[in-house]
Amino acid sequence: MAELTFHPPFVPRRGKMASLAYAKAYNKSRHAHPSQRAAGREELEAARAQLTRVETSIMDMVAGRGAMMAGVARITGQRPEDLWKAYLSACDKLATHYGFRN
Repeated sequence: MAELTFHPPFVPRRGKMASLAYAKAYNKSRHAHPSQRAAGREELEAARAQLTRVETSIMDMVAGRGAMMAGVARITGQRPEDLWKAYLSACDKLATHYGFRN
């Protein structure tokens, strides 16, 4: 029996930039000097306000903690296709939030 493989979709440049900006805010809110943590938390809260709970969870695991999507699928028990849809949706929303263009 042949094993089915899933090929991840293309992530547009603005989506990658948004994911990196989210990761920066995530890490700033946790690992920055105490005087900068509050600003990081505010940035993160503003970004999270644009996302659903599922999208926020995925962005925290992928962008914030550096987990691979396959690991997220294994942890959550969800199909990779569904996780990628939520991830791409989150990237699109965050790109709009951060003002990134194509």
